[in-house]
Amino acid sequence: MNHRKLKYGGLALALALAGVGVFVLINLLGDLLTDRFYLKLDMTRERLYEISEETTQALDALTDPVTVYVWANESDFGSVQYMSDGTVEINLPAVRETLDKYEALSRGKVSVEYRDPTLSKALLDQYNPAGDLSLYDMTVTCGQRYKNVALLDMFAVQGVDDYGYGYATSYQTVGMDAEQQLTTAIMTVTLANPPRAVFLQGHGEYEAAALKSLLEKANYLCEDVNLTAGNTALPDDTALLILNTPEADLSAEEIYHLDDYLSAGGKAFFFLMPTGQPQPVLDRFLADWGISFEQKLIFDAEGYNAQPLQPILAVLDHEATDALQNATLPVVLPYASPVVSLWAGNQQGGRIVTPLLKTAATAYARDVYAEDASTSTDRQPGDEDGPFTAALLTEEYITDSQGEIRRAGLFVSSFYMGADDSLAATPLLNGRFVAALISYMNPEVNSVVIPTKEYDIAAWYLNTDILGVKGVWVAVLTLVPLCFAVFGYLVWRRRRHL
Repeated sequence: MNHRKLKYGGLALALALAGVGVFVLINLLGDLLTDRFYLKLDMTRERLYEISEETTQALDALTDPVTVYVWANESDFGSVQYMSDGTVEINLPAVRETLDKYEALSRGKVSVEYRDPTLSKALLDQYNPAGDLSLYDMTVTCGQRYKNVALLDMFAVQGVDDYGYGYATSYQTVGMDAEQQLTTAIMTVTLANPPRAVFLQGHGEYEAAALKSLLEKANYLCEDVNLTAGNTALPDDTALLILNTPEADLSAEEIYHLDDYLSAGGKAFFFLMPTGQPQPVLDRFLADWGISFEQKLIFDAEGYNAQPLQPILAVLDHEATDALQNATLPVVLPYASPVVSLWAGNQQGGRIVTPLLKTAATAYARDVYAEDASTSTDRQPGDEDGPFTAALLTEEYITDSQGEIRRAGLFVSSFYMGADDSLAATPLLNGRFVAALISYMNPEVNSVVIPTKEYDIAAWYLNTDILGVKGVWVAVLTLVPLCFAVFGYLVWRRRRHL
C-alpha cells in the first residue's frame, strides 16, 4: 500500500513540477517573441498601429544601423498624454507603440534610445544647432547624417470653430502621421539621392503648399522650374512633374520638353481648371494622351458634400486604388470638370486610358461660358446629364535605351484635387487618393507615401499580446489550473480505492 501511495505521490509531484516548468518556459518564450517580433493585434478600424508594407520594405532594405533618439524619459513617454500649449492632446503611448514596432520589424537595424534632454545635453546639442528641438521630439541618425522630427508633426490637428465665429477656437487631434514622419526620416539619413518632384511654373500656377508638404514627407525634393525663363530642359533626375492650375497656355517648346520627359518613362500630375480661355497647345498635348479636359462644371443635387458644386465621387477599381476600395471616407471634388477619354476602347497604340474617379448618374454639367455657370446650382435647360469621369490616368510601357521597360504615366483631374483644403481635409479620402497615386506612379524610387491614419472616435482600441505575457497569464490562470485540477481529481479518486 505505502509503495503504491509513494508511486502515485511521486508521479503527481513530477507532473506538478513539469507543469511549473512548462509555465515558466512558455512565459519566457512568449516574452521573448513579443519583444522580438512585436506580436500584438491592432483592433482599430483604421489600423492606427499597423505598419505599412512600404515601411516594412524600407526597413528590410536597411544596410546601416539607425538610431532614434527620443528626447524624453522613457517612463514619461510611455505613460502620459502630452498637451501642447494646453490645447492639443498628443497620445504618447501610441507613438511609443510605433517606435517599438520599428525596432522589432527592423531585426535590430533600428534602435530607439530615450534620453533625458537635461542629462544628455551634450548629445542633444550635436543635433540641435538651431535650438528648435523640444521635449518629446526625436532625432533619427545614421552615421554622420541626421534628421529631427517634431512630436507635433506626428499628428494631424484640426481647428474647431466651437462658437460659430468663423475661425478656430480650439483644436483636436484627428489622426496619426507618425509612420510617415519616421519612415521618411530613416530614408533621408540612409539614402543618398532623394527623388525630385518638379513643379512647372510660368503660367500663373497656383501655390501647392499641401501637395509639396505631402511629397516632402515622402522624401521627395521639391523644386520649381520655369521652362520659359531660359531653362532648356527638366532636371535629369525628375521623378515626378506637377502642373498645378495654369491660367495661361503652354508654349510649343515647353510641350517638346514634356513629350521628351514622358517618352522616357516620366510621370506627371496635371491639376487643371476651366479658365474660360482657350489653351490650344495644352489641349493638343492632352489629346495625344487620349484626354480632353472639358470647360464645364459638374453639379450633383443629390450626391454632394455641402452644396451641389461639391460632388461626391466614386473611386474606380485600379491597381493604384486597391488600398482605397474598402475606405469609408468619400472623395469630394468641388468645382470639378469632366475629364473625357478620346479613344474608343480607351486605348490607342501602346497608351491606355483608365478612369479613376466618377460621379453618380444624378450629376449634371454646365458650360463655364454660360451666364449662370456657377451662380445657380439648380439643373438648367441644356445641362449635360451624368455620370462623368472626374480623373483619368493614361499609361504607356516604354523600353528605354538600356533595354529596361519603364511605365510612363499622365494623371489629369480638376484643380481642387491638388488644393491645400482638399489634401488637408482629414474627413475626406482626397489626401489618401493622391498619396496612393504617387506611390503607384513611382514604385521604384526611394520614397514612400503613407496617408495620415484618421482617428475614428467610435472605434475602440485593444492591444493584445499573442504568445506574450498577457496571453500567457490568460492561459495560466484558466486552462493550466483547470487541467491540473482535473488531473489531480482523477489521481485522488484512484488513490481512494487503493
